[in-house]
Amino acid sequence: MLCQTKPLEQEGVQLQFKSDKSIDKKPRVSEAFLENKEDYKMRLDYAMDMRLFFLKKNITVKKVAFETSIPASHLSRVIGMENGLRFQDYVNFKRIEYFMRKINDPEWKLLSLAEMAKLSGFKSRTTFFRAFVKHSGKSPSQYLEQARSGNGALSKTENMF
Repeated sequence: MLCQTKPLEQEGVQLQFKSDKSIDKKPRVSEAFLENKEDYKMRLDYAMDMRLFFLKKNITVKKVAFETSIPASHLSRVIGMENGLRFQDYVNFKRIEYFMRKINDPEWKLLSLAEMAKLSGFKSRTTFFRAFVKHSGKSPSQYLEQARSGNGALSKTENMF
């Protein structure tokens, strides 16, 4: 099932990629990687944004590499170079984006945060909470309360992220 989503920027929300570990080292980049980098980015975007790979519970770089036919080292390099993130941080970021898009859907209105976290691909509420705070600067419950308040969606001026 394909999911059509509009960018969060259109909804007035900006997220920032944040990683615990800096990827400042400049790895040697092969010519094969450079020749295929744009194709890799397109395949990764399709896998994550259209096929929603990040919702899978036990997702690994090897599994995504296999499904996208991108060598695992090249996949990690694309994520690091484009987003400054390690694979798991990137996956958690995509899960948080998904959560933010879904929280006002009618079928999510009666769910608990723990249920929403699981539906967003997180194994535990604790992991969800830590990743959410890391990438957004607010707790999921603070975000949820603000997003569901009488104002509806968050305004652009709030610049939470």
